[in-house]
Amino acid sequence: MKIVLIALHFSEYASRLALGLSAFHTVQLHLCAPNASNELSQSLFERLKSNVDLHLHPQHARKYMLVHGAKIARIIRRFSPDIIHAQEAAGWTLWSTLMQLYPRSAKFVLTVHDPSPHMGSDTKIRRRSQWANTHLRLKADAVLVHGQHSVDDMTNLLPAILKRVHTIGHGILGDLTYETDSHKNGYFLFFGRIQAYKGLGILIEAAHILNKKQLDFKVKIAGNGPDLKQYHDIILQSDYLDVEDKYIPEEELSALFGNAKAVIMPYLEATQSGVAALAISAKKPLIASSVGAIPEVIKHEENGLLVPPDDPIALADAMERILCDAELGEKLSHGAALTADTILNWDVIAKETARIYKMLL
Repeated sequence: MKIVLIALHFSEYASRLALGLSAFHTVQLHLCAPNASNELSQSLFERLKSNVDLHLHPQHARKYMLVHGAKIARIIRRFSPDIIHAQEAAGWTLWSTLMQLYPRSAKFVLTVHDPSPHMGSDTKIRRRSQWANTHLRLKADAVLVHGQHSVDDMTNLLPAILKRVHTIGHGILGDLTYETDSHKNGYFLFFGRIQAYKGLGILIEAAHILNKKQLDFKVKIAGNGPDLKQYHDIILQSDYLDVEDKYIPEEELSALFGNAKAVIMPYLEATQSGVAALAISAKKPLIASSVGAIPEVIKHEENGLLVPPDDPIALADAMERILCDAELGEKLSHGAALTADTILNWDVIAKETARIYKMLL
């Protein structure tokens, strides 16, 4: 098959899928240059250049969507693909590209990472993108989501596409190879863009509970976002909370995750999570809220611990188990490694994705 992948966001996800597909198919990949620069390691760039037809595009304002879409459409038309598969982001540019490919013989596949907007997301941006995203979902020959929870969410939003929605795993992310004796000396890691739905306040309450028990531990909060500011003073006044208030570049991720004892995801809501994909890639235990499709990947006491959402006491108890039981930490690390090698392996995901392509054709 000849496959076009378009990812004007989610560059690493699309790049790893492209490499998996390229083992058996001819792949053209379109990325947004600034997003790709942030997300892709140099080694991943080099692998892409050797295995796929790679096109990097500048980031354009929405008012230039027709020009941007026309450029992408011209490149795609020359390639003459069987499948056009886009990651849902920059909806207006995707809409423009698709319209300028009409009439098209290629089947259109759309990956939707978040069927519904997360708590705390930008309302203005969401409203501007809503029409384009809904139009793309309705036009898609297949819609791919991560987990049965997201299938249900998507079909509740758009019942008309019920028979076109499929679930695909969210493959592992990162080239995280740093090894350390983190079970003994590591910190609990809270990572990523900090928005209201990610439950940072719940983690801080759980840390206070552990501190009152006079346990020796550290929590590292790495990332920035709109929900961090309200907790800044609390974090700075504590000797067991540490913050790196910045965007964490790809080259720092191996050390950041490698030195973690466990990765904490006290989310109040979720679909799937790129943070979980990074943690599993690094073979780290996860302590996560049992929300959304997370329990479909994080199996309690196999590769992580699941706790109820919005429950700092339960979260503190799970963290204490990791602190006090080295054998449990080792068991969960081995479980994470097994998950990385099986259901979240990109070769497995690429074969399953190609099966859906073939079904459409």
